[in-house]
Amino acid sequence: MLDIQGTLVYCICIATKKENHMSINSSHSAFIVVFDKVWKKALDSAQNINEDGSINWNYVESDVYIDMSAAGFDIVKHEKMLRQELDFVMENADLIAAYF
Repeated sequence: MLDIQGTLVYCICIATKKENHMSINSSHSAFIVVFDKVWKKALDSAQNINEDGSINWNYVESDVYIDMSAAGFDIVKHEKMLRQELDFVMENADLIAAYF
């Protein structure tokens, strides 16, 4: 069970202790559920908006990495999946925003 910004996310996962870092052995769908929440949170953060109203994607990306790690995902282990999801949402931000 993960708590991201007050929202409880239930996932079937096995927490393992590895080199003093908590990692989650999870399915792709559990990763996506958490990614969607942290991406939305980063996108909604006023700190990630430039003065001209555009999105500072570097800050959004940084927040996503921090929050995914805080949620228990091993960023090194999940780097490829994280990069794919970030690239997708950045390329399709206008289409995705219509659904939020």
